[in-house]
Amino acid sequence: MRKLSALLLAVLVGTALPAAAQQKAKLPYPVKTCGGPEASIDTPMRVAGFTDYAPFLWIKYDPDAKKFHEYSYHGFVAKPFMAAMKDMGIIYVRALNFKDYDDALLAAKNGKLDIMMTTYFQGKEEAVADYVYPAYFGNHMVVVSRADKKIVVNDFSELSGMFGVLREEEGVEPLIRGLLPSDTKIKVVKGAKEAFRTLMSGEADFMITSPYAAVAEARRFKIWKDVYIGEKSMRLVQLFTSFSKRSRCRVFKRTFAQEFMKYFKDPAEREKMMQAAIDEWVELHKDEPPLEYKKPGANEAPSAPVQAPAAAPTPAPVGG
Repeated sequence: MRKLSALLLAVLVGTALPAAAQQKAKLPYPVKTCGGPEASIDTPMRVAGFTDYAPFLWIKYDPDAKKFHEYSYHGFVAKPFMAAMKDMGIIYVRALNFKDYDDALLAAKNGKLDIMMTTYFQGKEEAVADYVYPAYFGNHMVVVSRADKKIVVNDFSELSGMFGVLREEEGVEPLIRGLLPSDTKIKVVKGAKEAFRTLMSGEADFMITSPYAAVAEARRFKIWKDVYIGEKSMRLVQLFTSFSKRSRCRVFKRTFAQEFMKYFKDPAEREKMMQAAIDEWVELHKDEPPLEYKKPGANEAPSAPVQAPAAAPTPAPVGG
């Protein structure tokens, strides 16, 4: 009887634990690693992603921030990602700034990075990346051209004999390399400004890019009325988050997937997030002058196009 009473008392005490205490017992992260509440700024969740690819993701430097907040990510991916971290109870997140995608993969390979927010699936990642399935976004690649010289195509073969430009940081070149005709010439440049200048000056006939990136940058450069964004999806590029296979935090992949993917279930809400990220990017650069470029065939000094409206709609989802 005494044993039974003791057992009942133990059960009652267990069920009477404060909600906070019960929640703490269920926290889906380690106590002193991966940015948990009992961790420290020296044991944060280390994250990285594209650093200059609006509206999806971009990075800011804050010289006055604390050690683990020296950099911060912003954009379409960053907000739900950080919300998922908060939902998991992770409070120490260190945003790492790498020169390019390959450098981030190298850090993941060496165990110096826990999660990549933007990962492709092109083969070289498999050795280091533990993908979170499914992909959280399908990024359709489209053909962008000048409004006064529209290029409307349904297949890569129709770009035969033309000259195109690609953004290095977008990472599109290895994904479409084998799809273009052999006589299609491609120039890869660094930065959206150089890519759009190359297109608008007539040095390139087209640019292959995400329609969302095209909208964000065309509005930023105030050339929205001067570009034509194709509606045909030429290539679907799936975006994933992935854990480094060397990360100690990898064991929490399932928990992270549940918390992160819930923000992408509703297509309407997803589009709202994308529009908000585009607007944020445009607002960040609102005081910049319009993009300067030499108009095709002109010998005069570079001219600035007429400023486009402050706002423009997010493109409708492309393809299937």
